[in-house]
Amino acid sequence: MGRAFKAPSRSNREQWRKVQLLYAHGFRFSAYRVYAGPALPQRLSEVSRFVRDNPRHPLRVAKPNITLQPTPLRGAAERGR
Repeated sequence: MGRAFKAPSRSNREQWRKVQLLYAHGFRFSAYRVYAGPALPQRLSEVSRFVRDNPRHPLRVAKPNITLQPTPLRGAAERGR
């Protein structure tokens, strides 16, 4: 994940999904104050635009891996939401 990663609270599913999407698109959570570039998005709703608008962001250090994207919950996990 990276040295600067701070996990969201266990119950904050929106923030965990945001983290998963950023990670799947090649972003890693390292200290970036020394790099020029916009801050990572704060909300899940901002991720798609951020990924599209920042193909050369300094924290985008890995190739996108679509298999890491979160899948919709099913069964008991869905009922527990």
